[in-house]
Amino acid sequence: MLSFGVSFADATLFGWVDQSHNTVTATTKAGVKTTTQSWGASQGGTSALGVKGDEDLGDGLKASYLMEIAIDVDEKTTPANFNRQSFVGLDGAFGGIKIGRQYTPSLNAMVAVDPSGVSTYNGFLWLNGMQLSNGFYYTSPSLSGFNLIVGMHEGEVTGSSQNNATTFGLTYAGGPLYASFTQETTTKGSTSVGLNTSTIGSTTSGENKLQTLAA
Repeated sequence: MLSFGVSFADATLFGWVDQSHNTVTATTKAGVKTTTQSWGASQGGTSALGVKGDEDLGDGLKASYLMEIAIDVDEKTTPANFNRQSFVGLDGAFGGIKIGRQYTPSLNAMVAVDPSGVSTYNGFLWLNGMQLSNGFYYTSPSLSGFNLIVGMHEGEVTGSSQNNATTFGLTYAGGPLYASFTQETTTKGSTSVGLNTSTIGSTTSGENKLQTLAA
């Protein structure tokens, strides 16, 4: 069990609001053109509010925490929920560990190279989940620009490995170059996997395997 009974003196409140004005023009086969104008949200990302902090524990150890609230500025019924990140961490000469709900290495790899920050994330990321709960991650110290990250998520389905996930990632950052390779394996139950309005496959006690290579 990892628990920190310290008073965090350093707390930072942060957040952002994503709002846009959209103009959509459509032309039918008959040549009829229609234009719709509206205010929208989540065009360059998603709105959020959070708090984070860290504390020097001495002997080269630092404890940290982060909690994020997703805010839907375009809705009245469900304006906020804790479906983003919520974790506690410990860093030192050994590297770093984080426990809680976290973004997956695959998502972080794509965010690092996508100019839009994956605001309109690809379907393959959605299949395994962009952030997963009940996670344990270890990140190694940097060695000549290389970092290794390994982790696991517990699905917490009684008597089943459904929704369990294992993750692996290797990143390099040096000068202007960033490159990464990630692999995730998520155990699925007997449910269809949908992408937008189409079902692209189904699994019965199978696995979704995702590999990414980004630079």
